[in-house]
Amino acid sequence: MRNLLSAILVIMSLVCFGAVGFAQESKDINLKNIGFTDMSLESKHNDIRALFRNMNKYTTRHQLDKIMNMYSDDYVNFDGVDKKKLTQNLKEAWIAYPNVKYKQKILFLDAGVDFAKVVTLETVKGDTTMSVDYLPGYGYIDAEAILVYHLKKVAGEWKIYSDSTIHEQSSLKYGIAKDIKMSIDAPGKAYAGSEYTASARVDVPKEYVAMVSINNEMIKFPMGKPEDAFRTIKADTVQERILRANKEDKNENAFASIGIAEASVNENDVNIKIKGIAILSKRVNILKQVTQPESDVKKNETI
Repeated sequence: MRNLLSAILVIMSLVCFGAVGFAQESKDINLKNIGFTDMSLESKHNDIRALFRNMNKYTTRHQLDKIMNMYSDDYVNFDGVDKKKLTQNLKEAWIAYPNVKYKQKILFLDAGVDFAKVVTLETVKGDTTMSVDYLPGYGYIDAEAILVYHLKKVAGEWKIYSDSTIHEQSSLKYGIAKDIKMSIDAPGKAYAGSEYTASARVDVPKEYVAMVSINNEMIKFPMGKPEDAFRTIKADTVQERILRANKEDKNENAFASIGIAEASVNENDVNIKIKGIAILSKRVNILKQVTQPESDVKKNETI
């Protein structure tokens, strides 16, 4: 899932502020000739909002060159993805999700002279061309994320030099799973090496059986396939598992792989037929463990 959001959900546009002269009543000084810049808050905010409208347009039209021109050459996001890798991620995303609908809403905007920060809520919905075993047809993705974009002026133009993801959650469903309500829950943050609980909830219709596997994996590119250790879901429709966060201070995803099956008993045999498959994910940002110096520990013990 992260391959999609890292490519489609982290795009922005340029802004350039022109010099505007201020009239001066004094005959001795003409500030218009100096070229002061109008740095009014309203003007900057309007320009940046316009950039995000362009971002939607370029993404919808798959205009890769225009999109990548919005990033500085030294761009690196908080997951370690640079401009070259972001370009590749975007190409792969358009192949896997050629017709998804992308929407964005600005939640916060702060712009200074040379730096700006924009927080957005972004969603991706639509069909995927990727197929799965056992089921005909394509899947449907539904994802949302809250991102923070960091911009800076480069030769007079605004460019993205980094971004971070505060929240990210997605679901990819096939077959009858598209019509079944299900969700994954995990903490938004966890300390490196610590334990946390991830749970999956599935409103299983009475005529079906749900099998669930819950795992976690560091965010990396390309994303590996989560290990499958399926368990039949509990009667209360909730399956939980205690996971241990990675110790490498890398952000990770909690995954729930869900199989919806139809079971039939024939004499002594139980036949299972897969009718739906879903993969749910939620980002868990990993915090670095802070170890108290031994000298401070001894000092506290004597107080």
